[in-house]
Amino acid sequence: MTKEVIKGRRIESPSSVNTFLQCKRKYYYRYIAKLPTKSNIAQIRGKAVHSVLENFFTIEISDIKGNEFYDYFRLKLIELFNKHWVIALGELMKLDLPKTTIKEHYISSLDMLNNFLYRFCERLDKDMKTLTLQEAFSRWKPEAEIKYYSEKYQVLGFVDAVREIDGEVSLWDYKTSRQDKISDEYYLQLGIYALMYYEKHGRYPDKVGVDFLLHGERVLPVDDKIINNAKEQLIKIHTSVVSNEFKDYPQTIGPLCKWGTGQCEYYEECFGQKKLSSYGIGSPASSEGRIDDTIKKKDLFGIRVN
Repeated sequence: MTKEVIKGRRIESPSSVNTFLQCKRKYYYRYIAKLPTKSNIAQIRGKAVHSVLENFFTIEISDIKGNEFYDYFRLKLIELFNKHWVIALGELMKLDLPKTTIKEHYISSLDMLNNFLYRFCERLDKDMKTLTLQEAFSRWKPEAEIKYYSEKYQVLGFVDAVREIDGEVSLWDYKTSRQDKISDEYYLQLGIYALMYYEKHGRYPDKVGVDFLLHGERVLPVDDKIINNAKEQLIKIHTSVVSNEFKDYPQTIGPLCKWGTGQCEYYEECFGQKKLSSYGIGSPASSEGRIDDTIKKKDLFGIRVN
């Protein structure tokens, strides 16, 4: 018996689904018009930290003596981070940020990695009452950056870490943000991960969670609620994204357009002077293809848009 496939125009990802729910216009710019985007320091730092955590579990540990593992791991973690930070410096320099800002992100990134390492070593220390270091390390070593795809729901994504401890499977996403609670967006992302895991393995993971590297782990059981939410939102996007027309993707005006220290990457396309024709894309014939005159006259979040 073949499974029914949800037909969509494109293969989605947890990020694209959340973008669509946040603002359809942003989804249009990013995934349909495919406008170029600029990197920011949060993205560059996040990529570097994720690379460190992916590579950390490949280090050689056979020569570690006794209880010296924490200092050894800390040294290796710093070496890995410096390596990936140097790789990222070219992109960071293009941002034209103050050196103090780059230094602050460097230091806070090391803090995150140290927090992760401390929690990991606590687990090793506890297990080493009955296991060797190598056995304890292998027990907590996850599969890293695993690609999952659901043919039925036409969604693809990468899970940062998959752990199996005593037969219990948990999926983890690393976050470098300052927040420490599972938002609606993260909840949906984790549900989609669980759904994709089921399609590959024929069973759901027992738990899903976010490792907020500044604060610690937040974990959820995989239940009907989280699975049904993921299914509903995936069906919603596949039945909604049926057009290439600009007018079919309205704006959601809110605090994520512009805030105290930044703005949406497409703010200028929505409220400034940039048009799709600037990118060699034909401007839509409707009035929405141009800067929305009604929006231009608004005092948006205390900022006059002329």
